[in-house]
Amino acid sequence: MPYDGDKRWFQEKAEKIILSAIVVNNKEIFIPVKDSFKNVLKIFYYSNNPLNNTTIRKMEKVYTKIKTAQKVDNLCLYCFKEPTVKTKFIRHNIYLKNITPNDNLVESSKEIHYYNKLSNEIQLTFSNLGKEPELEGFEFLWKEFIDKNKKLNPIICAILKKRIIGAIGPLDILNDAWGVPFLLPPYFGVAEKNRRMGVGKKLWEAATNFIYQKGVKYTLVQNISNSPAARFYEKQGLSNMGKIYSCLLIK
Repeated sequence: MPYDGDKRWFQEKAEKIILSAIVVNNKEIFIPVKDSFKNVLKIFYYSNNPLNNTTIRKMEKVYTKIKTAQKVDNLCLYCFKEPTVKTKFIRHNIYLKNITPNDNLVESSKEIHYYNKLSNEIQLTFSNLGKEPELEGFEFLWKEFIDKNKKLNPIICAILKKRIIGAIGPLDILNDAWGVPFLLPPYFGVAEKNRRMGVGKKLWEAATNFIYQKGVKYTLVQNISNSPAARFYEKQGLSNMGKIYSCLLIK
């Protein structure tokens, strides 16, 4: 697929369309995608009609038919209109941030530092950040990359009393299908007891300043609708470009 948010971690793409299992008729299209990183079959549903129970059963049949050959144990469904089913789907908002010269006008802050510029004592506190609720992504970065001394693109941290209380990164930049540089969605969060103090805003502004200097033109982020993260991005002026509905149907 043209966009693969996980390819930053691998030398080859983690997501591949299963061409032989694509379903097309005059009312709907199913695009099955194998995600080898997460061991899941993703089926994207395209239609003018909302996804219904009959359609879900068809998608389950696609999964059952190919799961053994594709070595997948999970099925996740995606659609772009609100489904008319009782099965619980999660609604996500997709936000666009265009990078402009205004993102270069950021005041420096004594709380904000690049991770690789911190003392070893402070760097070690990054592991505690990943234990916070909703910040499991930082635990992944710590265990799989930082603690193993693997190279990462910049991570920007907020420091309070010699402790990392928030971070954004790695700031991975790629070219899209048209050759335009963009920022892959970074892990981003602040420790629970340090929220609502402006820390997140300072981290976000430091990150957009960095990518402006690197010639990045935009970034896309996805968050659960009406979540604190979604409200944060809306407050920063990001444009809501649409919605996507997802459901982990088989796990």
